[in-house]
Formats: sequence, C-alpha cells, structure tokens
Amino acid sequence: MTEQILPPGASGDGHPLTRLPRKKARPYPEVLVPLLAASSGILAFLALPALIGAETVFDWLKCAVLALAATAVAFGVNRLALDYGARQAAIGASGAAALSIGMILFVGFAFFTATFAGFVIDRTEQHRLEAFATDRAAYESDRQRRQAAQSDRAPILRAVAEDMAQKAECEANAACVTGGRAIPGTVSRLFETEAGRAQSVLRQIEANKAQRATALNEMTGLQAEAQRLATDDDLGRAERRRALQEITTRIDQTLAGLDDRSADALIDSYGAALAQTAAQVSNPDAARIFAGYADSLGASAGDHEPNGSVRPQFPAPAGVSDTLREIAVFLPVALMIGAVELAFPISLWLYTTFALRAEVLRNGTTPPTAPSPSAARSSKTSRKPKQRKE
Repeated sequence: MTEQILPPGASGDGHPLTRLPRKKARPYPEVLVPLLAASSGILAFLALPALIGAETVFDWLKCAVLALAATAVAFGVNRLALDYGARQAAIGASGAAALSIGMILFVGFAFFTATFAGFVIDRTEQHRLEAFATDRAAYESDRQRRQAAQSDRAPILRAVAEDMAQKAECEANAACVTGGRAIPGTVSRLFETEAGRAQSVLRQIEANKAQRATALNEMTGLQAEAQRLATDDDLGRAERRRALQEITTRIDQTLAGLDDRSADALIDSYGAALAQTAAQVSNPDAARIFAGYADSLGASAGDHEPNGSVRPQFPAPAGVSDTLREIAVFLPVALMIGAVELAFPISLWLYTTFALRAEVLRNGTTPPTAPSPSAARSSKTSRKPKQRKE
C-alpha cells in the first residue's frame, strides 16, 4: 500500500480545504469591566478587616459579604454606564452623561476611601501615637523644668534653725538677746525649742527630697518605655494603644507625686507658728527676732504653680478621616488605588463615549443600543446553523 501525496490545498477526497473562521476577539470593555470589579472587590476584602478591627470569624464574614456586594455594585454601575450611559451621552443626552460620571465617581470614591484607609490605618495609628509620645515627653520635661526652677526653701529654714540654736546658746551664757532684761532661761529655752522644731521640719523635707529623686528616676524609665511602645512595629494596633494608655496613667501619677508641695506646706505652717510666737513673747527683742524669722520664710514662698504647656490628651483611635489627612505620607499608595478605583473607570467610560461620538459624527447614524440579555440569547439561537438531514 502506497501513501497518497496530496497537492497543497486539497483534502483527501480531492476537494479544496476551507479555512475555519478566526474567532472574534471580545471587546476590551467586556474583559476589563469584570476584571476591574473583581480587583476592587479583592482589594476591599483585604482592607476592610483592618478598617473595622476584625477579630472573630463573624467579623471576617461581614467583610466578605460587604466586599462581595460592593463588587457586584461596581460591576453593575460600570457595565450600565458603558452599555447605556455612554451611548446616550454620545448622542447628546447630558442627563445620562452626568448620571454615568456621577455613579462611577461615587462608587470609585467609596472603594478608594475604604481600600486606602484599610491599607494605611495601622501606620496612621502608629504615627499618631508616636506624635503623642513626643508631645507628652516635651510636656513632662517642661513640668520637671518648672518644678526644678521652684525656689528651694530648705536652705533658708536651715539658716533660721542654726541662728536659733546660736542665739539659744548665747542667751543662756551671756543674755546677748535680752541683755539681762528678761527672766533668766525663759528666752533661751524658747529659742532652743523653736530650733528643734525647725530641725524636725528639715528632716521631713529631706525625706520628701529622697522620694522626689526616686520619682524622677522612675519618670525617666517610664518615658523611655512610652517611646519604645509608640515605635514598636511588632505590637498590634489595639495592644500598642492599651499599653501606651497604661504607661501614660503611671506617668501622670508620678508627675502628681513630683508636684507634691508638702515641703512648702510644712515651711509655711512653721512660718505662721513663728509669727504667732513673735506676737506672744513678752520680750520685745526676742519678738523682733522671731518676726524676722517668719518674714524670711514667708518671703521665700514665691509662685509654685507649674504653669506652662497644656497636657496633651491621649488621641482617639485613628479613623478614615485621619488616614486621608495623612495622604501625603502614603502618596504612592493613594495614587495606585486612585488609578484603579477612580482614574481608569472614568477613563474607560470617556474613551468609549468619545469613540461612539466619533461614529455618530462620521456616519451620521445613532449608535445601536446595547441589547438586553434575553435579546442577545435569542439572537444567538437564531444564528445557530441547522443540522442537514441526509
């Protein structure tokens, strides 16, 4: 049996070969609109959990349903705008043009805000907490500086106590205060008693100073911990906020301890007691000396209010508006999402409208309206070739 060699272009039965018709490519809009809607839905599904703080399975289910519904809306709006709105706009229907553009922009902006906010809200929250920690550190440093600038009255009280002890000894030995014009021993014992009270007040003030030094050391450690928490990338948004709130509360308690003015209260109380002693002592020389002590302690009081910067308030959780205010920080992300959700859909509609308008101007005919799904199916059925009976 020999192999039959056929000439080019011939079939086995001698008839010429017929070329199959090339499959017609689908128009770009028919491919791009579903692809664009699916991309928007996927991006929204990835962004929504961060936006609402999804933690449970039910939260993730809500995100999935919302993203799916939004995808259907995006597909429907863009498809209607291209199939009907663009054709009506091409023949001068301004209402159809306005409705199509408005709906495309509305849906696109909804997707843009949700997607952009969901992608950057964690970083936005971290930036807000970092700024708060910086402002708090400046406020706390200002408070400590003003507290340190307050006059230390302990040296004045110490000088008063030493002078009292010297005068008590001098009066007991040589009556150098009264000049012998008082009952021996009465004025010296008064000076000795008041000197002992002054030393007791000084011991309490020194104890307060030791507590203040401990509080300052604790404050330094708390400030360092607050800065670490604000910049720790390993912490989640809720965990970082909760830990920073706890640290802020401890810092406020420590600052309240540093603002403790018990030492001033002790000196003021002792100064008032000295003024009362000056009014009650019978010897005018001793009365004048005690009144001078009271005046010296009173003059050292000064202004002790820690006026200065206003205490920063702990920021509220970051929301969509906060992410939009920081759009310049995340500009590349915003531009990419804006291109997907806003720029490309409106560009696709405009290109389609311009093409249809050009067809109208070139041919002078109205572009055919998009067929309904039922009409399209019936048309396909009518074009189906009938089988030949043998």
